[in-house]
Amino acid sequence: MESVRPLNNKHLLSPALNRCAAFVLVSLAGAILFGGDLADLTRFSWASGTYSHILIIPVISLWLIYTERTAIFANVGYSLAVGLPVVVVSLMLHLIGRQYAALLSSNDELCVATLSALAFWTGGFIAIYGVQAGRKALFPLLMLIFMIPLPDRLYETVVYALQRGSTEATYWLFRMTGVPMLRDGFAFSLPGLNIEVAKQCSGIRSGMSLFILSLLEGHFFLKTFKNKALLTLIAVFITIFKNGLRIVTLSLLAVYVDMRIFSGDLHKKGGIPFFALAFATLALVLWVLRRRERRNLVRREA
Repeated sequence: MESVRPLNNKHLLSPALNRCAAFVLVSLAGAILFGGDLADLTRFSWASGTYSHILIIPVISLWLIYTERTAIFANVGYSLAVGLPVVVVSLMLHLIGRQYAALLSSNDELCVATLSALAFWTGGFIAIYGVQAGRKALFPLLMLIFMIPLPDRLYETVVYALQRGSTEATYWLFRMTGVPMLRDGFAFSLPGLNIEVAKQCSGIRSGMSLFILSLLEGHFFLKTFKNKALLTLIAVFITIFKNGLRIVTLSLLAVYVDMRIFSGDLHKKGGIPFFALAFATLALVLWVLRRRERRNLVRREA
């Protein structure tokens, strides 16, 4: 009978352990270097109504890497020539952000700091585990982008686009109901009620959540990039329609039921039912796209 050689097992495990230890050291170095910035990011996310999702993003990314670990770590090898330049760029970005912090808003400063921290860890991952592993882990690593607060200009652009889209959706929904109304830009005049689709009505918070959900659903349940992109695009339109539907519903309730609707909890906390409706609609779209993919697969095999 052939004898078991435990020393060989240890020999086989040692490269993986060494690689793991190296990444732990890189992670500790990043925690020391960017710890203050990450603490600021945590406090910012905890206090923000728009960026509350930031705290869950690293958990999602780590979970994705864990669930796909077999494919990600099937072919590993040190890629210092690729990973170290990314680390160097991240350190340069960190220094530039520190040097010009006085010229940046607090939001933009946090944006630069978070970007440099994520680039540091990504470069370290590629340097230690290799380009092939980086490619396999591309989606989990790209998910970390949602930890970065939007720069002020980009944030204003996104909010304006959602505000404008929500206004158009509101207008057409009002027309479908047949309620008498006049429109002036973002403002609407109804019988006994004047409303404005303000920036706070853009729905950017729920929109970002729905967008992230569409990316995850596409990653797990769809095969083609075309359908994944289509799902995320539809998620944006669902967000806009959901905002318009909420505005119209609250307005009609205020006009025909009780004017105090706009000062009550239904206005302040009533977004959950509409988000649930949006999520259900997105799930229906996902089901249609999956069914279409299966049908196309059957046709190709026939």
